[in-house]
Amino acid sequence: MAGLKPYSLAPELLAAIEREFAPGESTVKYTDMYFVTVSTVLIGKNYQQIESKNWRTLVLTNRNIRFIQFATKGLINKQVLPEIVWNFSLPIHEIQGLGISQSEKIGMFGRPIQLRMTWTGGSETYFSIFDNANEFVKACEAAFQGKVTVEQAKMVGDAVSRLASLLDDGLLTQEEFERAKKGFVGEPASKGDEAVGLLRQLFSLMKAGVLSQGEFNMKKWDILSQRKP
Repeated sequence: MAGLKPYSLAPELLAAIEREFAPGESTVKYTDMYFVTVSTVLIGKNYQQIESKNWRTLVLTNRNIRFIQFATKGLINKQVLPEIVWNFSLPIHEIQGLGISQSEKIGMFGRPIQLRMTWTGGSETYFSIFDNANEFVKACEAAFQGKVTVEQAKMVGDAVSRLASLLDDGLLTQEEFERAKKGFVGEPASKGDEAVGLLRQLFSLMKAGVLSQGEFNMKKWDILSQRKP
């Protein structure tokens, strides 16, 4: 792939892309990639499947991955014009999965790099033979991992916040709080909310005299022991 330069390196094309940006959005990396569509056509008396490469400029910004299609002129020697006819913006925080590999198919320039992305309601697989594609997909992977790290940190913060409310209201001792953090952190929010709700119900029953302190503690420890160790 060495020496192959994407057409979007042209300054007028980059300028056209950046005019589409939202305030505060900036370019991180970009490259040109293609996705494959298969159509069935009648050739003579037989139907044959024909693969077509559909080129897009992919731009990673500090907020989104943008999929850009430029207008072209000419049939044989196509000229790419600084006019955007299609622009799909995928926020990084909406990406659910991202995979990078080398394509199994070998072309005249070797094995293209393959980038597969999934998000709510869609997925796409793109390929590229350009020399800046590796840098682009690595930057996308880093952005996705950063998004996952942020989500994990938020989950930890939410779990600790839920436990802290129990500590503040007297449902947990400091020792129980410290032990329980290890079990709640990393659990789905729905499970944590369910446990907190059950503990509050039991606490209300104890306050109403339906449960003794000992009965409340036993049920509380039973709920907390169901969290992962």
